[in-house]
Amino acid sequence: MESGKTSPEKKKVSWSPNPLIYWKDGEENKQDLHWRGPVDGGDGAWVGNFDVALEGAKKRWVGKDECGHCGGLPCPWDSLHGEAERKQRVKDLQFVQKTIEEMKELEAKYKKVCDKNDEMADTIRYMKESENDWKIAKLLMARQIQEKDALINQHIEEKHKLMVEVSKLKQNMHMLREENSKNKKKSEYKEARAQRLSLDLAAAVEECDEAKVEIERTARKYRNIIQENLIEIEKLKKEVETINEQLVNVTKLMETQKHELNKMTGMYWELKHDNTKDEIIDDLKKKLSKSEEIKDIWISHSQKLTDNISELEVEITDLKSNLKASQQQCQKKEENIRVLQMRRENDAVEITRLQKRLQANNKFNQFMDIKKEMTVVKQENNVLRNKINSFTPVPVLQRDGSVREMVLDSAKLGILVEEEVQSKSQTQSMPNQKFDFFKGHSRRAKSAKLLRLRDSMGSGIDQSEPEVEDYQFRPKSNLS
Repeated sequence: MESGKTSPEKKKVSWSPNPLIYWKDGEENKQDLHWRGPVDGGDGAWVGNFDVALEGAKKRWVGKDECGHCGGLPCPWDSLHGEAERKQRVKDLQFVQKTIEEMKELEAKYKKVCDKNDEMADTIRYMKESENDWKIAKLLMARQIQEKDALINQHIEEKHKLMVEVSKLKQNMHMLREENSKNKKKSEYKEARAQRLSLDLAAAVEECDEAKVEIERTARKYRNIIQENLIEIEKLKKEVETINEQLVNVTKLMETQKHELNKMTGMYWELKHDNTKDEIIDDLKKKLSKSEEIKDIWISHSQKLTDNISELEVEITDLKSNLKASQQQCQKKEENIRVLQMRRENDAVEITRLQKRLQANNKFNQFMDIKKEMTVVKQENNVLRNKINSFTPVPVLQRDGSVREMVLDSAKLGILVEEEVQSKSQTQSMPNQKFDFFKGHSRRAKSAKLLRLRDSMGSGIDQSEPEVEDYQFRPKSNLS
């Protein structure tokens, strides 16, 4: 019904629309309004069109005394329509209220379902983490078994090598005993020979003494003869010196005469074979041309040297620039190293803080006890490996996280492998049952165990691992 019209049955009522009320699409359609007013005697109940309410259009709440349809005072609506239409509107509004309450209940149920989904996601995440932890523990156990097998094989090889060495040593001992017996016989023969030689030596000493006496006698005779001969030799030397002086004088005279003859012969041949001026000039020209050629060669050589020097200077400048660039890079690297050292120090401080926090946890202390037992087992393995024995203690990881030592020999090793195969077949036959390696532990202890297992898997379990007293907790760099 348009504004401004009145019913033919009743008098006209003058009313004016409120300018503050919201009219949909700018049209004065009273059925599309959103309004608030009394319903069935109540005050403040929600009243309006159902389609517009579901669309979520713009709302404007009118006051208590204003008209719910148009916002005017007074409202001509009741005078234009009857009680039946009002009741129908009230029923429609009650239906709208019920739908809104149902929507609120559904929203509450939806929130509960979302909370349950979050809890299920947490449980699934925890199960996946426990499964990953179990896989890591399984890999660790497999690695320990492989190391045990490798140690057994190494021990067998070492035992075989030792047996071979022992057999070689026995053969060498037998050879040495035979050589010792031969040497004893030789020593006895040499002792007898030494006794004979001692007797011969005593006789030779007596003969030597007699010969010494005779030699002294003959030496005296020859000394006198030598003195006489020396006197005669000195006389002959003096005569030879006089003869030599005479020969030197004669040779000097002969040399002077020879030099004069050579001069005379040279002058004769020079007069006989005299060169002309033209020949001398030609010789000089040839010599000049040769000197010029040599000069050109030296000039070209010097030019090459200057070129090489210039090239070397250019290379030196390039090297200087490269050195400057490398020095700058070195400075940058030093700065980066300083920054990394600062970070490392900060990480070390953080690691010490985390160590103190982890030491306060009883589960971490339990894990440290397990680590101590493992180091003790490794030390015992190292001691037993050096012995010639077929028994080796093996650390076995239990389901509750503890470590137990088992002494295995070559006979029991096959039984252990069969039991392991049977346990694998049983676990495959029960896929729904899962093994929780960290059952009964807190999340803090689980995280500590997981970190230690990952560190051991990353770094490897070797025999050069430090002792338990010097042990320090080393978390990964991405966790710091």
